[in-house]
Amino acid sequence: MIDQETIKKLYEMNLRTMAESFKEQSNSIEYRNLSFEERFSHIVEKEWLKRKNNKLKKLITQSSFKFPNACLEDIEYLEDRNLNKQLILKLSLNDYITTKKNIIITGASGSGMIVI
Repeated sequence: MIDQETIKKLYEMNLRTMAESFKEQSNSIEYRNLSFEERFSHIVEKEWLKRKNNKLKKLITQSSFKFPNACLEDIEYLEDRNLNKQLILKLSLNDYITTKKNIIITGASGSGMIVI
């Protein structure tokens, strides 16, 4: 049986995702074979992910991007844009940061001129 007092306290501490995850685990047969540490780890992971996602959404909203939902997967590699898909995918790994390389983007917006 779910400890309603524990769930109430989690909600009072603004740990809503943990409370929901705890309820989900209490009602699910799948979690019964896991140890306390494993179950607790799942609960904490869900809360952590929710907070990280909320922070990211807030930062994107505050940034006032022209296209806040833009992502690499949506880039259109049309012939006239001269975009190098392999180079874009390589840059998306952010290896240039750890290797301490500079990137210079030149040309008009959308021209696709990248110098490494």
